[in-house]
Amino acid sequence: MLAQIDLRTLTDFRRINNRAMQVVDSIPEYRLVQQHTPDSIRGILSVELGSPISVQTFFKTLNESRCEDCGDFAGFIYLFTCKRVCFIFLDEKPRYYPLSVPEAVRNFGVCRQLLALPALKSIPGFYSPNEYTRKARFTLVDSESIRRIGIERHGSEEAMEQYAAQKLSEAYQHRGGRGLRDVCKATSWDQSTGRSDIRCKAVHGDCTGTISYCLIHNPTTVLKAG
Repeated sequence: MLAQIDLRTLTDFRRINNRAMQVVDSIPEYRLVQQHTPDSIRGILSVELGSPISVQTFFKTLNESRCEDCGDFAGFIYLFTCKRVCFIFLDEKPRYYPLSVPEAVRNFGVCRQLLALPALKSIPGFYSPNEYTRKARFTLVDSESIRRIGIERHGSEEAMEQYAAQKLSEAYQHRGGRGLRDVCKATSWDQSTGRSDIRCKAVHGDCTGTISYCLIHNPTTVLKAG
């Protein structure tokens, strides 16, 4: 039963007294995780993950080695869903780009009250090969969850994308940018999914992400392309 409790609650319970510590340490999955990869639990606790990941689920994911999307070796775990993901998908797929709460509210037209979603806090440090320094901590939410809320809010995925593009265009025009019309291709129609997407041509020549994600995560590159 305890193996199905989320890691934060389980850790808090373990701290109550010596008997609680003995009980938790007797859980096979917890004991093995602590024995072989103790930093993983400390990492989850340090980002204050609000997702209900149990030690049982986490142990199962640790014992997997393949990306759930493509089947290749996966050296990463996407904490919001506790799923294995390879470097290529983690680096290139917009669904693995967490968003800050202000970005989610501004770009997808959702209310803060709707953001009762699992969240985590970033860790200060050096990021990317260029070693960008990040001293502040940001609360991040899962982008796919935000998209689902946005679609419900606007009635369709196309309407949500149009809203996001318009809001970002207004923001960058206000800052002196040339707007999305100068950096976007015409809206393309995907026959396989039956929907249209506004796609960006500024990143990697022909980015597969939507313009809303590209402007959020690569604003400098997009503006230079314009």
